[in-house]
Amino acid sequence: MGELAASIEQLVLPDQMAAVLTSSNLRHALSLMHKSSQLTRIEHWLRLQLSTMFDGSTSQSARQKESEMLESLVAVAEAFQELPVAVEEWLTRYFKRWDGDAHLNLILKLLSWWRPCDFTVLYKHVLQPLHSHVVCAPPERTVAFLEAYARLLSHWSSVDWGKVKGEPQKSSAEHSGKSSFIFGALPPEVDLYRSIYSLVRYVEQAGIVAMQVHRNSVQITAALLNFFMVAGQLCSRGLPFTVPPSAPIVYASLLSPCAGVVSMGCAMLVQFKSEFEQLKSSEPAETSLSFENGLEKIPLFNDYVMDYSNSLWRHRAFEESTKTILFKVPEEVLSMLRGHMPLKQALSITHSSAWSSSCHSYLKLLQERVRPGENMTLSPGMVKDKMRVDYMEYLKKQGYIGLHRFLSTFISSLVERARQKNQSAA
Repeated sequence: MGELAASIEQLVLPDQMAAVLTSSNLRHALSLMHKSSQLTRIEHWLRLQLSTMFDGSTSQSARQKESEMLESLVAVAEAFQELPVAVEEWLTRYFKRWDGDAHLNLILKLLSWWRPCDFTVLYKHVLQPLHSHVVCAPPERTVAFLEAYARLLSHWSSVDWGKVKGEPQKSSAEHSGKSSFIFGALPPEVDLYRSIYSLVRYVEQAGIVAMQVHRNSVQITAALLNFFMVAGQLCSRGLPFTVPPSAPIVYASLLSPCAGVVSMGCAMLVQFKSEFEQLKSSEPAETSLSFENGLEKIPLFNDYVMDYSNSLWRHRAFEESTKTILFKVPEEVLSMLRGHMPLKQALSITHSSAWSSSCHSYLKLLQERVRPGENMTLSPGMVKDKMRVDYMEYLKKQGYIGLHRFLSTFISSLVERARQKNQSAA
């Protein structure tokens, strides 16, 4: 293996140098043992190759060569868990003229391995040039960008920042992320914690605009919730802060016509509950932050939980207007709505448009089990008391794990029921 890595010093011909990209054995060898001169040669070769490709040619052969080159670069990035500087420099130029479509998946895979940097640099060279592709593209393309940003955030937050910064980190025993960057050390003067925080806030705002442009697309809402599931792991990965979502994302989930999206929102809130608990129990970070650590958002988080609980389970939607963000609705509007629907249950797991189909399926199965063959009018109002708990378990079996976790975590009667059940089992 050592001879394989050392042989790069003798590579002269372009085809020989290309073997560095295409050979998994050589990539692995270089990731384990390498000299700065070897990495410099790779960088120079990449600059030369990339400068002669991607000239806008639409011929099939040119596109095929471009695709093969990008696939090799993705393999290199995955092997080293970072981009060579030469590739970042090329992407910086390419993004300015990219149509947002050519080689989309491969370009976004490369983007997700961008090395941690100052947020102003990331914004100037990556986020700003790609902004219109995120907010104005068709929903499926917006989703692709949001997923790439989620991977980027995951890679950045997985770095063992205690080791990178040369500081002791309380969670380092449990955290074994990347701690060095072979294509050049990260600039020590950059506030990388703030870069991560700012990345989350940028994606949040861009995603909200995209939701507005596409009228609360279910796809985009789900992609944003997935992004915040990653953001909801910052503390567990050793970072001394958390970045919870703002109200537009939280309530887009609750009001979604898709039960899966509602369940994802529930799972996200449970995730951030764990984040807040971990952040409160951890010792203060030795490095002072240039922004709030997230604990100031707990009162807002409690409002989210209250609205979800009142809507989904307690049948108190549009009540307690002094304790809610979502349901501050003028009384005259509520009076008109009451004439057309059971308002308090309108967003519940039995009556809402997102859950009504599941509720009917549950009642149908129950009827076939209890009163087979009998002609009955099935109504969501039938699901109450103990039957509602049984229905919740039915939804869990249907795959709505996030909803079940939320109700089992935040509804006190269900928490007590689970406690008693565990005691009986013991």
